[in-house]
Amino acid sequence: MLTLEERQQIGNRIKEARKEKHITQKQCAQKLGGVTVQMISGWERGDVVPQLDNLIKISKLYDLTLDYIITGVNQENKGMKIETYKDVFKHMLALEDANIFNFVADHSGFGNAKDVTTYTFNQTVVKFVMELTTLKKAANILEREMLNQAINKLLENYDYPIKNDKSN
Repeated sequence: MLTLEERQQIGNRIKEARKEKHITQKQCAQKLGGVTVQMISGWERGDVVPQLDNLIKISKLYDLTLDYIITGVNQENKGMKIETYKDVFKHMLALEDANIFNFVADHSGFGNAKDVTTYTFNQTVVKFVMELTTLKKAANILEREMLNQAINKLLENYDYPIKNDKSN
């Protein structure tokens, strides 16, 4: 669970990015779709953290990396396209040291999905995290190179567009 200070830092990064793009909260809500001005205000104050699907939309809208939004560091992959689940999971793997898997578990909103697309997205994220966790448990047995090959093979299973409902 994120502390209030961590939530506020994430909110400040989102707010600053919005202001740099000269976008109002209302315009942001319209561009993101499915969110309200009140939600954006809550994110920016640090009351709540956007669910993962909204974080991805925010990263695209403001041309930020997920790791920058969440941790405030590592803007080196700026402009990395996130079009497939594979892209999302590669980002997640890069953020592993930042406890991204705990973040996903806390903020994927899996039980609160309001539409089919969000539900499918969250279901796919949870499935990937479970499969990756199984691979990592086997890491004690596998050599590092074999583990990397297994992770790459797992990533290939998710190389399809996020908008596609092919989650199972």
